[in-house]
Amino acid sequence: MQFKSAFILKNNQNFFRRYLTYYSKIVYEYINREEKRIYSIDTYISYLKIAKLDGFFNDLLTTDELYALYDWTHEKQESYELPLLVERAYQKWQGVFFDKQYDYLFEELNPVGLGIVLRAIRECNDINKTDLARMIGVNRKTVLLIENGDRLPSLEYIYKFSNIFSTNINTLISLCR
Repeated sequence: MQFKSAFILKNNQNFFRRYLTYYSKIVYEYINREEKRIYSIDTYISYLKIAKLDGFFNDLLTTDELYALYDWTHEKQESYELPLLVERAYQKWQGVFFDKQYDYLFEELNPVGLGIVLRAIRECNDINKTDLARMIGVNRKTVLLIENGDRLPSLEYIYKFSNIFSTNINTLISLCR
């Protein structure tokens, strides 16, 4: 997977620690800024994709692994279980970010990738979900479900979205990959 971001994901345990302590914070600070118009759409989409993968990673972790990662990244005193729990978490992180099991989300047209692109375009144009829903003629929940990748948008939705943001459907599809 290729991302346009301020860092390059590397598959080693030192980078894993750095990702947990530094890079993941950059991703969330970037996507949670108020002013989205300053972003390159490609960079913003990359950060949203990394955040989605990070969510998958966190969903795989046990409570013990979460506590172990906190202790490990904050250099707390190690228990005999800490290295084992960190290694298990690292293997899960590798599985999400490097073993290609989630590549399909960003290499082919699917609800998750399309939802990320639609969200990025909406946010970079400073439009909230409620206003977009009103412009398209759907309810806010529909916009939320589409942007979260829980529902595919209808052709009518895509057509109206493209007109609102003055983009063509081919551009939307190419940004998904």
